[in-house]
Amino acid sequence: MRTTLFAVTILAATGAASVHADLDLRVGAGAACFSSSIQAAINAAPTSGTTNIRIARNVAYNAQQLDINGRNVRLIGGYADCNQVDADATRTVLSGAGGGANTVVTVRGATNVVAFYNLEVTGGDEVTSNVGRGGGFTVAGGPHALVYFSNVLIHDNRAGYGGGIYIDNEATADAADVFVHLDDRVSINGNYGAYGGGGIWCRNARVHMTGSGSFVIFNTTSSATDILGPGGGIRAQNCEMNLASGGLLGSVAFNSAGGAGGGISVTGERAIVKLYTRSSNVPTSINDNTALGVGGGIDIGSSAHVTGWDAVIDGNHSEAGGGAVSVFDNDDPPDATFAMHGTLDGAPSDPAFGGVAVLCATGLDCNRISDNQASSGSSQRDGAAVRVSAASGFSNRANPRALLQGTKISGNAGDTLIRLIIDTVGLAEAAAILDGALVSGNSIAGNLLYNPNENFNGSSGYFSITASTIAGNAIGGANVIRDNASTSLRKSVVWQPGKRVLSLVSGNLQDGDVDYLLASDLAGIPVSTHNLVVDPQFEDSASGDFHLQVGSPAIDFAPGAGDQEGDHMPRVIDLAPVANEFGAQDLGAFERQFVCAADTIYCNGFEP
Repeated sequence: MRTTLFAVTILAATGAASVHADLDLRVGAGAACFSSSIQAAINAAPTSGTTNIRIARNVAYNAQQLDINGRNVRLIGGYADCNQVDADATRTVLSGAGGGANTVVTVRGATNVVAFYNLEVTGGDEVTSNVGRGGGFTVAGGPHALVYFSNVLIHDNRAGYGGGIYIDNEATADAADVFVHLDDRVSINGNYGAYGGGGIWCRNARVHMTGSGSFVIFNTTSSATDILGPGGGIRAQNCEMNLASGGLLGSVAFNSAGGAGGGISVTGERAIVKLYTRSSNVPTSINDNTALGVGGGIDIGSSAHVTGWDAVIDGNHSEAGGGAVSVFDNDDPPDATFAMHGTLDGAPSDPAFGGVAVLCATGLDCNRISDNQASSGSSQRDGAAVRVSAASGFSNRANPRALLQGTKISGNAGDTLIRLIIDTVGLAEAAAILDGALVSGNSIAGNLLYNPNENFNGSSGYFSITASTIAGNAIGGANVIRDNASTSLRKSVVWQPGKRVLSLVSGNLQDGDVDYLLASDLAGIPVSTHNLVVDPQFEDSASGDFHLQVGSPAIDFAPGAGDQEGDHMPRVIDLAPVANEFGAQDLGAFERQFVCAADTIYCNGFEP
């Protein structure tokens, strides 16, 4: 399958005019045309081999309900008439308006390659009840080795599920057996999927949106109280998705969900979503989405995994909690997980399959969760940035996680910034792990990081904070961190004058739980020579620069152990003029680097 998929992908990507076919048919008006009916050309395609169907613009293709059943065809628009040799970039319009309630294009049966080039698909008016599948496109049945899109605009279609595209592997339990590739310039825009997936609805399939200039924007689901459709942009159930494309407005942006997941809603133990950047100047972003349910940007359900490498989650809003991201789990492993990374460790790296992930260009502010809101009217909600919730019974254990490595968390607003919730009678726990993170500039009505829950079995969640900086936040509550007894706070700077740095709901801190800490307050923290209250001497905290000045007491203070660094820079830099207090690693998110002028002979990190 993999070798065949690679070959087919290359063949499809070489351009609509040049791809080989066993049969070439032209559709339009005129003597050079095979037919004026696209469906007639599809029906004429043999069940073996591949047929190119080149569609001229000199016919109005209305009331379209095209059915591609077990045939390998490429529908290629971009022709003024049937005499034009090479396709241009002007899309041919296929409209479902005027016909019965149905999908504009359906792909079913089993196929090796089905491709769509230079098309505008609109007016799909499939019923919006819970039996309606796919407004613009439906990809069902299977296996389908490759369903390929290039320069396709899918807009203003409607359905119960998958307003733009509905994808369902009905043939096997292997997601790889139905592969949909959204390549360059694919816009899924302004569609409506009442019950889920305003733009895309996917089940048990593989979807890549990895070309340039492709995006999912302005799609919606129903807010009716008996529906509350999840996934304003994308709803994925046991799907494998690679999202590595975007436009001026974002990658998955300005979508709205009546339920959970304004941008993306993902669930299922085989669900894996990867967010990464292929063009260093165009970061993949989940931005400006809204949800009446949890997860303004992303909703992660039981056992699903969402991982971002130098991605951006910005400007999303939830009315129920989790302004940027909500993570929920209620069953046994695999655990629902959300992760953000500032390095490329584990990122896609196969140029033939998903492309090679790259870091953002210098000067772009990536790997961030910023300017998200959790609120409903004047009421603030939990988890302006992240909400992690565990629920389980006696016989199972849910352990949802959020892992933020080198991530900048700033400008978010809500009742709490990161909220852990445990609602269970079993041995469940929720966790948030910060490593090399910067938490600054957030506006929070209550405690910044909050985990008050503990079930009657004593199970609870925990915060683990390493080599991070927490400073410059507006906190309405009494505490920076309000946690149960499992807190770990090490090698960090927490500078929030007037607020208690750490307060426990129950239990007591143990020696080593808080270690190598520079803080504005050490109340309730076991006495240790490793912890101190002293001005960290940030470069310019008023302007949001929390790097360390050359004279900071946080420089060369802790033992080094390969922790993350907020600028993707080397973590342990031993500056010669500074005596190592307990080791060569700096406290906080940022390691002071060697800075050498061009004419410097000896470089020690203290040159101007």
